Amino acid sequence: MPMNQELQKAFGLFENMPVAYAIFRVGGENGTRFSFYYANASFFLLFGLAAANLSQADVTEYLPANQNELYSEVAISGIKKHFFHYNRNVKKYLKVYCYQPLCGYCACLIDDVTEQFNLQQILKIRAESDSLTGLYNKEATHEHIAKYLSEERSRNANHAMIVLDLDNFKEINDYFGHLYGDALLLEISNRIKSLFRASDIVGRIGGDEFMIFMKNIKNVDIVYKKIGDLCNLVNENYSYFNTDLAITTSVGVALYPDAGRDFETLYNSADIALYQAKDKGKNQFHIYNGSPAESRDIHRSRLRKNSVIEKIYRALGQRSSPYENIRAAIKILCYYYGFRQGYICEKGAAPYHDYIICRYPAAARGEVADPEQSAYISECLRRQDYCYITEKTAPKIIKELSGGRHKTLYLFAVRTEGVLRGHIALVNPDKSLKLETEELGELTVSVNIIINYYLEAKENDLTIVKDYV
Repeated sequence: MPMNQELQKAFGLFENMPVAYAIFRVGGENGTRFSFYYANASFFLLFGLAAANLSQADVTEYLPANQNELYSEVAISGIKKHFFHYNRNVKKYLKVYCYQPLCGYCACLIDDVTEQFNLQQILKIRAESDSLTGLYNKEATHEHIAKYLSEERSRNANHAMIVLDLDNFKEINDYFGHLYGDALLLEISNRIKSLFRASDIVGRIGGDEFMIFMKNIKNVDIVYKKIGDLCNLVNENYSYFNTDLAITTSVGVALYPDAGRDFETLYNSADIALYQAKDKGKNQFHIYNGSPAESRDIHRSRLRKNSVIEKIYRALGQRSSPYENIRAAIKILCYYYGFRQGYICEKGAAPYHDYIICRYPAAARGEVADPEQSAYISECLRRQDYCYITEKTAPKIIKELSGGRHKTLYLFAVRTEGVLRGHIALVNPDKSLKLETEELGELTVSVNIIINYYLEAKENDLTIVKDYV
């Protein structure tokens, strides 16, 4: 077949291009026979092919065979396509642009993107890694597990989420110093990672807290054995200036799908199991069984151990925006104390979603309470830091709010310079919820931590409240 004159003129330009370029014919009944028509010097250099051997060369040795249908489609329809692939022969990441120079032909521009790909991978790894241990950080751990659980392949298999923290690790930091504490965490993280497969997800989700997600578990006995190995490995002695330290760990486990089918549910179940292990005396593990009585017992024990306050501090100490940190902290309050919604209310504009910051016009539509429009609320907040509202204590207010859907409200005053500026509202729409004195005391401390953070952040960031309207 004589060479097309337009292509012949262009070959001079192709020949000097730094990017590899090749044209091949597409033939056969199903468009599955390929033969090279032309290739430039950069193509020969990239693949180590002699120009004299081009006509006998197998196209699929140099361009991936799994794209054969794409080559045929381009050659026949003229639609432009591109794809990425890793070529094992040349050990490079390549980006291939395909187009139709003539009907029945496919032309490919082949760009070496190895350097850019490696840089992107390095940046991605840095963004996802915990700076101390090299494990996934909290955000990346959540993202990878949630993504996997959303995939079809995960739904018909069994998995295990393991949450562990080191018992009394704060005492080690206080006694030996944070430098030694960091070195110890690094060694422990290496021990943890060595126990699990490369396909499992291992992350550090807090100071001395770790999470492991085991994929495709054949039976629960494997989980029991792995947890036993984990506790033994972590509990081995560590030396510090001729002093042997015994580190123990408490472990909580949630099994998919029985304990949950999404990240949040599994995490909450594993977290409950973790505190059950701690209540038993630490240095052991517990697998979540879904018992309501168990959940209530753990709920109480968490409060006694100040875990809520600790988690509030952690939520507010994240590197996210003040808005996201406050939202996370209020969500923790709702989860631990049994509320369904939480708000920060302040004079201003639009309402927001659950566990969020909103402002007074929401009260005008009956969504949240407005102290200025209620003598009962105003008087309560003047006398003390909170106001408790139920159908018994203030039936008229309950009836007016959202058509009587709210059954319990706890309102905590937000004051600046002694003046009431707004409040945090915690709402339970399902039933009356009365907190015990100890619980209320700790809730008040937690709320005040959030309020102080909110007021300080607001001074430094006027965009703390986001409008989604």
